[in-house]
Amino acid sequence: MEYKLRLKDLDNISSDGVNAVPIFEDIFGFKKTWLFTKRRFNKLSPKVFELMTRYRDMDISKLDFNEDCNIKRPQHIDFITFVAMMELISLLSNNEQDTKLQQKIAIAVATVSFSEMFDDNYSSKSKQYDLLIEQILNEPLEDMVGYYNWIVNNVEKSQNEWQKRFLSVKVDNPTYDKAEKGRMAQFNIINTIKSICSDFNCTYDEAWQMSYNLTQTNSYSEATRARIQSEETKLREIEFQQKRTS
Repeated sequence: MEYKLRLKDLDNISSDGVNAVPIFEDIFGFKKTWLFTKRRFNKLSPKVFELMTRYRDMDISKLDFNEDCNIKRPQHIDFITFVAMMELISLLSNNEQDTKLQQKIAIAVATVSFSEMFDDNYSSKSKQYDLLIEQILNEPLEDMVGYYNWIVNNVEKSQNEWQKRFLSVKVDNPTYDKAEKGRMAQFNIINTIKSICSDFNCTYDEAWQMSYNLTQTNSYSEATRARIQSEETKLREIEFQQKRTS
């Protein structure tokens, strides 16, 4: 039988003072009785420390997504809801140490997988979300870290691709650029939600539940129209100036 650590063991085995007791209890069924300790401790100890050593020596940054893992994954990272993507980007950009690594991984995986696991609208404040977090923490460590690596890589890829698209149709406006220095700031959250409500005749709450792909595509379409209108205005101005000088 192959024993595997779970995601909730990550912070423990990553620390300088590893506590082997939870691994004895949860994985090997260790019971705190004198009889159990006497009979099985010597037998289990080598397995526990071999297991911990294997995971501590593992380069988790190279773990890939396991297609057979129990937590479902969207076909594309952009298929998650707009509100889920906003929360995910905020989570990934927060490098402060106020959130433990295993908790950060669990939150990221729950945020991405929620709509694949449940039919209800996405909400990180729901009971279903909390239950999903708990399930993820008890999933195999390698599977969840591999899932997290997939998330990080694909969010970065998505953001870079959308940024290139938006920059290709960006209307030059030095005053606006100086005021809005944030990444992709010209397509900020408030304007995006307002636009979705207007274009799709939906409520504020419904707009948040739209897929990120749809909201970005809609913003890109509007940006393209603005670029075309800007170019047409420039052409009319050039024609006007030519007529005046002729």
